[in-house]
Amino acid sequence: MTHAGGRPTLFGAEMTKVILQAIEDVLVLNQVAGAARITRQTLHNWLTDGRADIEAGNLTEKAKFFYDVKSAQSEEIRKLQANIKKAIPNWQSQAWLLERCFREDFGADAGIINELLMKCEKLENDFKRMNDNQGVINHG
Repeated sequence: MTHAGGRPTLFGAEMTKVILQAIEDVLVLNQVAGAARITRQTLHNWLTDGRADIEAGNLTEKAKFFYDVKSAQSEEIRKLQANIKKAIPNWQSQAWLLERCFREDFGADAGIINELLMKCEKLENDFKRMNDNQGVINHG
């Protein structure tokens, strides 16, 4: 595959394997990106593209990637929650990990974070629409 700028993309089946293994090993997406030797922004872009494809009803490779990453994250969360439920010694460290890795779901400020994320997403969509409309005006 080729990126819009002409450079080959790193996205593909091998990269997906690396990322899914890294989720199992380190869980946190910043660290996952580092383990995969890509930037956090690149990983975020691939996930955003996948979510957009799903919302558009298209089951693309990036949509499948999005599902695979979310499934792998859910599995790791399930494992951590199972350990917490067993009340193993030092369960607090696992609870801390959940709070830090998935702050929007487990952090004390989860409601505020989710509200901010929704507002940011709305702003991004509004900005994209403005850019699309500007292109129509300039080229139309």
